[in-house]
Amino acid sequence: MLEPVTYPIGQELKNAELFAKNKPDLVLSTVADLAGLGIDILKVEFPVDLRFSLTEDMAFQSTRKLDSLCPVPWAILSAGADFSLYVRELEIACQCGASGFLAGRAVWQEDLEITNPVNRQDFINRIAVERFKRLCQIAENGGQPWYEKLGLKTGNFINPSQHWYAEYHPGEDL
Repeated sequence: MLEPVTYPIGQELKNAELFAKNKPDLVLSTVADLAGLGIDILKVEFPVDLRFSLTEDMAFQSTRKLDSLCPVPWAILSAGADFSLYVRELEIACQCGASGFLAGRAVWQEDLEITNPVNRQDFINRIAVERFKRLCQIAENGGQPWYEKLGLKTGNFINPSQHWYAEYHPGEDL
């Protein structure tokens, strides 16, 4: 799995809106540059910052372009986005070809602000678990199965040996 992440530089450091304007081109050119390197899964940023995007159409257009550039299954990372914003990013990504999500902070980041250990555990048990279930539901209902991206059909899989991890060589069949 490869996880490229873009960062603001120069004037973008002081101007989040400028970075948001440049982000689609940065993410898409990164995917185009890295997609042919023999990776198995691409963990990628949502290509548009929805906080600054003028229309969701732009988000759909950029995400469809990302899917067309990526020859392998891809999943959307959360990059610490607000949970409600990440939900929308995942919905759009799954509609455009993502196989799912690999999220961290969007699910649990508020837990870091809770000082009482009992309350922290309660947040994880109730809120974070429910958030994770919601993301799973979105991916299950709308995500593209990873094997379809590779042109495979369901049930058309090999049965790997017990020691597949030691025998695995990227780009080769097991």
